[in-house]
Amino acid sequence: MMDFAKEVIARSHEVPVLVDFWAPWCGPCQFLAPVLEKLAAEAQGQWALVKVNTDEEPEIAAQYHIRGIPAVKLFHRGEVIAEFTGAMPEFQLKQWLAKHLPDPLRERIEALFVQLLEVAPAEIAESIEALYRQHGDKEEVKLLQALLLLRQDKAQEAQQLLQEAHPQEMLWIERKQQLLTLAEFLDCQAEGAAQTAIEQAQQSWHSGNLAQTIEHLIQAVMLDKRFQDELPRRATIALFQLLGESHPLVKQYRRRFDMALY
Repeated sequence: MMDFAKEVIARSHEVPVLVDFWAPWCGPCQFLAPVLEKLAAEAQGQWALVKVNTDEEPEIAAQYHIRGIPAVKLFHRGEVIAEFTGAMPEFQLKQWLAKHLPDPLRERIEALFVQLLEVAPAEIAESIEALYRQHGDKEEVKLLQALLLLRQDKAQEAQQLLQEAHPQEMLWIERKQQLLTLAEFLDCQAEGAAQTAIEQAQQSWHSGNLAQTIEHLIQAVMLDKRFQDELPRRATIALFQLLGESHPLVKQYRRRFDMALY
């Protein structure tokens, strides 16, 4: 009896694990198995293949709702992130893997985006600059470097780098726009009713106090909703999106922000 928790769940926190649910009597399983094994060997440890005989492990099959075989599930960090049922030719399986396998570099970049908003830029600047030197041709790395420049009070340099970035994926297209909005906020000269709140938000950003930055931006929204094409509202949304909906600051300020809009 296999130790699924160890061989799949625990292992998937180290590398992605592809689980092939199969049975000896299944014809399509016999077709798919050598293809999976070939691709796993070619991956050279970038992902692992685990085979589960559903006749011998009916409880595991029931737990993961296996109703037809072969059934393939991709586990990452303990969760199923992609799956399919039935046999698949090699070229199609390669396309499926390319689409669904986690990208360690991308995950690192996404984690650094949030970390860069939470800590003093000096703490991780060296890591980001090294990443930029090594992968500066990647659009998402350019965006990360632009955020570092924003944290270092170099809004104009950040804007120039952002203009040179041309991401293709929607996630990074949106992130570019979020960073352009933050650069606009940090570079703006405030006047009128929202002036003090905007200046306080800029000072809080420069001092690394993200909570106070959001607080003052919300105050600016309340004081002048139309200020510079609704810049305080757009900047607050940009910060929320960069942090992610599950971030404690987003949860803390979301309701207050929503109320400020009306």
